[in-house]
Amino acid sequence: MNIYQIYEAGMVRRYHAKRVIQHQTIGEHTWGVCMLIYWLYYPNKPPQEIIGRALFHDVPEIITGDVPAPAKWRSPALTEALDGLEAMVASELGFAEHMEPHVVLSYADNVELLMYALSEVKLGNQYLLYTMEKGLGRLQDIVPKLPSEVRPRGASLVDELRASFNHYEAKR
Repeated sequence: MNIYQIYEAGMVRRYHAKRVIQHQTIGEHTWGVCMLIYWLYYPNKPPQEIIGRALFHDVPEIITGDVPAPAKWRSPALTEALDGLEAMVASELGFAEHMEPHVVLSYADNVELLMYALSEVKLGNQYLLYTMEKGLGRLQDIVPKLPSEVRPRGASLVDELRASFNHYEAKR
């Protein structure tokens, strides 16, 4: 496992194709994802395998960069190619076993995106309302698939984020 490249991946900047007030790195995003997973399972601990996947899920972006979500949403072919390249990078760096998808990770990854976008919107950045809208739509499919022990808490947070989106969207 190449710890130096894995460590450096945390410095890759996210949202480089959007106007943002606060820049975010993969390291900051990953911390948010891990904290959301712990919060979902609290007062119990989450399964260790999910935390491992969360820690590694964006490390291949040390090679690919953070390809903007709207590009991936618009092009299934791009998404498929990126998935293949990220799997190759994960294998080369020695952590391929941590790259399998997991519904809790997908939930936390999307909710962290929404929380970051909401933070930007609260600071006055209306550009990220579209990001929130798309993220909320994606979560509609994810929440029902969450394990039963975390689904109520996960659904509740999505409802809170939707209410915040509606509040700021109404002001626009």
